[in-house]
Amino acid sequence: ALLYGMPELSDALIEKGEDPNLLDLKGQNYVYNLVSRGESQRLEALIAKGRIDYKLSFKIQGQSQEKNLLELAVEFR
Repeated sequence: ALLYGMPELSDALIEKGEDPNLLDLKGQNYVYNLVSRGESQRLEALIAKGRIDYKLSFKIQGQSQEKNLLELAVEFR
């Protein structure tokens, strides 16, 4: 839902128990999309609730090396 400009719907899905760490076919997830869109308040809320798996790495289109959450935050700042 976040990809289609519906952040409130995304929030509702997460509140209902959707896993924000679940990777899609591109190797990305809700957390990746929050970081890449600068949605720091939503990201901070997930961190505060302990809902983020910091061990996940993300595939970046056009790059061979995966990146972790910190590397993504630096890249998209």
